Amino acid sequence: MAVAAERLALQNLRPSCNVLGIDLGTTNTVVAIWQAGKPSPEVLTVENNERNIPSYVWCKADGTFVVGRDAVRNLKQFPQDVCYDAKRMIGQNFTNMTQLQSDYWGFQIVNNNGRPAYELSNGKMIEDEEISVQVLKKAKAIADAYAYDNLKYAVITVPACFDQNQKDATINAAEKAGLTVLQLETESTAAAYAYNYDNKRCDDYNLFVFDLGGGFFNISIISVKDGRLNIGAIGGADNLGGRDFDNLLMKELKKRMETLGEPKYDEVQQRTRLRVLAETTKVALTTCDKEIVNCTDFFANATDKDVMMEITRAEFEKLAFQLKGFLRDACLEAMKRANLTSDEFANVLLIGGSSRMPMVSQLLNELFPQSLDSFFYQSRALDPDTAVAYGAAIRAAQLLDPNHRDLINGVLPIGIGIGLTKGHYLLMIPGGTKYPTKNKKRFYTIENNQKYAHIIIYEGEQIQANQNREILSITVPNLPPRIAGDVYFDITFKLNHDGILRVIIESPVSVIEETIDCKSLRQSGKPIEQLLRVLTFNAENNEQKIIQTEARMELRSNVENTKKRFENLKNIPLHKKKLIMENCETIIDWLEDNPDEPLDEERINLAKQIEKDAEELIDLRLMTIS
Repeated sequence: MAVAAERLALQNLRPSCNVLGIDLGTTNTVVAIWQAGKPSPEVLTVENNERNIPSYVWCKADGTFVVGRDAVRNLKQFPQDVCYDAKRMIGQNFTNMTQLQSDYWGFQIVNNNGRPAYELSNGKMIEDEEISVQVLKKAKAIADAYAYDNLKYAVITVPACFDQNQKDATINAAEKAGLTVLQLETESTAAAYAYNYDNKRCDDYNLFVFDLGGGFFNISIISVKDGRLNIGAIGGADNLGGRDFDNLLMKELKKRMETLGEPKYDEVQQRTRLRVLAETTKVALTTCDKEIVNCTDFFANATDKDVMMEITRAEFEKLAFQLKGFLRDACLEAMKRANLTSDEFANVLLIGGSSRMPMVSQLLNELFPQSLDSFFYQSRALDPDTAVAYGAAIRAAQLLDPNHRDLINGVLPIGIGIGLTKGHYLLMIPGGTKYPTKNKKRFYTIENNQKYAHIIIYEGEQIQANQNREILSITVPNLPPRIAGDVYFDITFKLNHDGILRVIIESPVSVIEETIDCKSLRQSGKPIEQLLRVLTFNAENNEQKIIQTEARMELRSNVENTKKRFENLKNIPLHKKKLIMENCETIIDWLEDNPDEPLDEERINLAKQIEKDAEELIDLRLMTIS
């Protein structure tokens, strides 16, 4: 009955007014509209039967803006004034912009009060948010002309990895463009809406959404039951996309040209031309086995014959071998988190223009061999470029349908935890956990007469606390003056159905509560070099290292607290006190001298002996996490 009701709701979905779904992309933007009274949404054509609006803005000297294909046409002539890749910068701190990426931009990025901004050829600065404003204005104008209406409401899609700053900046840009954002939806969830609506499927099934766009890579595993979308796992990288495959080709083209003579590619115009040439070559290799590249523009007095070079698809895929490996590892990790195997998916949804690369289909055919090419979603003329905007329009219609009810169950994108002493880290709620959920742990003071405790909350799942991203800092003041281990405080993480985390700290003298919106959390971007280094990291060894580190941490914590406790105790046999102190020192010295060694039988037995001796003298409560 529930399935039938949801299917009927899909068939009868009607928004109360005209609404938009906008896929605001790094490279291209797509707009879809669902008009009131119409049975379904429509992806709008921009020009020449194209549905993509290039996310490029030419900032002219007179202060006006040109958006889309006309901006692209002026890229070579005005490389410092045609701005793009705003989505990679919006809401970011200037320090997050890596030199690796800026090497491949024709424009200049400067520090504008801690935020990145474009510096134009006339010295003026344009904020990245303003570039998104102009692209959204263009999308709205196209839809207004189509509907003969001043459209107001929209659902805009963002990568699953966007943090709150990036989301807030996107909403601000939309408002400046004259739009009211009903909701920011993740691109992968929007694609799932498109599939769900297109197929009128409300029964139990799983979707694997593979999103490789120009600037971002995201994976979402979505389970559908009784018409409700349950996000089972999220993965990917917030600083990997089609641009990085372009960059590989740029490096290769530069290398080959240097063997032909003295090329000119350091000038802004030449660097821009090289980037365009690399992107064009990548696109050509999507449909052809090889491409003849003409490099005449980079050499003085050269003929076409002198500077023609051939690049094959096999050569390109060899260059991208490590990036493909990262894509593969991320897919496997997402399935592991969702506790699903490849044969448990009804379909794989390919979204993002870069997912058209043959190496992507080859990779997914290897991971999902049961259905091969027919497995990948192509239906009702939807393709990787348009499915997201189509799904966003469906979501907008649901939000403005009087009979709407929410159809999404959330999942924590990445784990959250607490920093401990010695730089260690305790994961409180692992990534992939469905909410609502909660977890409570008890901690003890580690110093005599400790006056306060400083609690730092992190997002991430690395072994060391400083390898994760700090998201909240709380101080617990006015602790009563007692011996180390005598004062405790309880920390509770409560993650509600809206993805809002409540951190509650209860001490003997106070209760402190803070909140965090975990739907907005995701680790900050890493340069590609760091992503590639991750490829060599052995997950199995990492898990083993976590176990060893936690064991060492717990042992040292117990031993140090036992030592501190007995240092100040009187009226106990001195020889027994001395034995306990010496044994504690032995373990502490061994841990310091052997930082990477796992605990052996000798150390474990000695720790047991310390505990036994201590219990004989006093009812010792070891400092631990209960």
